[in-house]
Amino acid sequence: MKRKRTFLNSFKTKVTLLLILAMVLSAGLCNLLLYKYALDSQFNQLCEKLMIIAQTAALAIDGDLLVQVPLNKQGHGPGPVGKRQRETVRPRNH
Repeated sequence: MKRKRTFLNSFKTKVTLLLILAMVLSAGLCNLLLYKYALDSQFNQLCEKLMIIAQTAALAIDGDLLVQVPLNKQGHGPGPVGKRQRETVRPRNH
């Protein structure tokens, strides 16, 4: 008596499914690696652009005057001196 083979019991089908699964996994891994590389490249490019902007802005600020601005949380200095320096530095940055 012959038994009917089911679709998944054939060797050809198993090999085909295994090859398809391997192709899908390798394509997914490739996409993941490309995504990571592109994300890192864009992040590094953004960092470089921000460094250039910061360097350009730093040229426009008077360092001696900026050092006189107090660095407390409220931004208020002891008396009118801190306020005067802040107001002098701020218009140069806009």
